[in-house]
Amino acid sequence: MSGILKFDKDQLYGANIHIHKKIGDTSYIAHRHDYYEMIFYQDCGGICVLNGEEHKISENCLFLLTPNDYHRIDAQNTNISKSTVISFSENAVDGELITSLAFCPRVWHGIDQSTINMINALCSSYFGKDKRRDLLTVHLLNALICRILDEGTKLKMTSEHLSPTVLRAMTLALTDISANITLEKVANECKMTPAYFSSLFSKEMGKPFIKWLTEVRIEHAKRFLESSESDILDICYECGYNTPSQFIKMFKRETGTTPSGYRKTKISPKNVNNS
Repeated sequence: MSGILKFDKDQLYGANIHIHKKIGDTSYIAHRHDYYEMIFYQDCGGICVLNGEEHKISENCLFLLTPNDYHRIDAQNTNISKSTVISFSENAVDGELITSLAFCPRVWHGIDQSTINMINALCSSYFGKDKRRDLLTVHLLNALICRILDEGTKLKMTSEHLSPTVLRAMTLALTDISANITLEKVANECKMTPAYFSSLFSKEMGKPFIKWLTEVRIEHAKRFLESSESDILDICYECGYNTPSQFIKMFKRETGTTPSGYRKTKISPKNVNNS
């Protein structure tokens, strides 16, 4: 199996949290998804390629990924290798933690035993039959996130000069990059007029919101083209464009070449993982 694996919020099975465990083969092909995810590894080595950068998988290692982080797992498995994947939507996270999580994936090597116990308690609560498990699961998840934010290593720094409003707007846009995102919709979600929001965003980011969004979409498209064999049409829709002609026009304007031309210069057999 190769290419981009398309994940979306339906993967959460209508819930705010979904936990999945694997034993043996813990590799994953290159993919992205529209929600947050933790991947906890035990008795396993290898490499996690995250947003184009390689990060070592070590014993008792955890990655915390944010929406739209592209990642591929090339694991060195044994028959006792284990991974615990905890997927969750922003609705499961306390509001004040969302800004801290935005655009800042983390890795934590050598997790201490008390945190491992917390992960095990979270899994027991999730798979339990107690009617109160949903509330307890959410509580344990938020406690685990707080600990990771304190102890984990940031893999990509968020610009500290950005206001919570702009960070919130960027989070909303990136939660589903394939959607019909407009300045008006994002401004409304931030409870601002489009004109005021546009001015604030341009002041803090140094570019208009639509320009930033276009750059993000094209960057996503480049990553798809580099690490998958997906059709250009599928990549077009995945990156939020309604027609191939619009996608090709914007891609060429930003990169100087067409999507197919870019793929020919960048694609490599090493970029496609088989699992």
